[in-house]
Amino acid sequence: MINLKNLDRKNWIQCAKLSLDESQKDYVAPNV
Repeated sequence: MINLKNLDRKNWIQCAKLSLDESQKDYVAPNV
């Protein structure tokens, strides 16, 4: 799991988009 505390929110959004593109089924966005 990605440590959101160590990432900027914009960077997290980009990572989330990439993760969603790779696997939308298994990916779940954590609550920040």
